[in-house]
Amino acid sequence: STGASAAYDTVSNGSKVPFRNTISSRGGMTLDSSSYYITIPVTGIYQVNCQLLNNNSETLEFGLYNSSTSGYQARWYDVTTRSINVHQAMPFTANDQISVFNTVGNNLGIHRNTNATDRYTMISVYLIG
Repeated sequence: STGASAAYDTVSNGSKVPFRNTISSRGGMTLDSSSYYITIPVTGIYQVNCQLLNNNSETLEFGLYNSSTSGYQARWYDVTTRSINVHQAMPFTANDQISVFNTVGNNLGIHRNTNATDRYTMISVYLIG
């Protein structure tokens, strides 16, 4: 890969992963590309798929933070790897704001998702019921 999409962002411990682009949004789901929050439109069970690519093979830990409950709704962990892939169904309430945080304890180099063809670092959230 070349150009801006081939770079990595330094994501400090305790900081949000910067998801920048919305590829598709239906039913009122929104991504705030400056605060990196996804706003849930209606109460229900949602499928969350998340993939994160790191620049080094090391321990990775991320948390799905829900600002409405002021806590982590899920945590994902893997040892000595460059990527993490998550597929999880979970309940959310209308107007919940969710984001993914680096919770491993050190800085990570997360692949930059700068255009519609870059799917190395991505999140997908959709209503299933």
